[in-house]
Amino acid sequence: MVEFNDFCVGICFYNDSSIFRLLDSLPQYVQKIVIDGRFKLSTFPNKLSDEAIRARIKSYPRTILVDAPDMLEHDKRNQYLNFMLGFKYGLMLDSDEYVLQADWEEFVKDCRRFDHGIYGVHFDIDSGSGGIFPRLWVNPSDWRYHTRHNLFLNNKTKEITTSGEAGIRWHDEALKGLHIGMNDNQRTQEYLQTTFEYQKKLIEYERKVKELR
Repeated sequence: MVEFNDFCVGICFYNDSSIFRLLDSLPQYVQKIVIDGRFKLSTFPNKLSDEAIRARIKSYPRTILVDAPDMLEHDKRNQYLNFMLGFKYGLMLDSDEYVLQADWEEFVKDCRRFDHGIYGVHFDIDSGSGGIFPRLWVNPSDWRYHTRHNLFLNNKTKEITTSGEAGIRWHDEALKGLHIGMNDNQRTQEYLQTTFEYQKKLIEYERKVKELR
């Protein structure tokens, strides 16, 4: 059996049943931190997810559900980093993502070559497109999402990197052994529309933040 004692998965989530596809695709014995709550700027009616969804999440082994409603996106994502103290490696995922293929032994072995940084994982988006996204963080509790959801600060080294730079600066290929899927197939049209409106507001907010720096 692969040892996951130094691994943790952080999941950003709100009222999306797609999360069960993700949780079912992960090893039961890896620690999972699920951060629940609507984003600030969002118009979803409730602060937290439906109780039936929350109860089902809590039924999964080694899964912690954390309430974090009405936070800006980077602040909400920082909540799972707060729970990763003591973990060497953190895999950051959203509820519309899931493991397509995994050789966990190969993946863990490849990760353990690294002692610092943020590294790329291979993604398939919908059908056909894909890319390498920075989702494996080494010493994750040292890092923070810094003022925006795609800007990362290392509190110890004071290094700052964007999501576009991370994974290229330290490692120009996807980590071996893991292939992640991403799609909205299990989300309702109403959910997608509300999310789309939120994303427009987020882009405008983060544009202003960027201009002020």
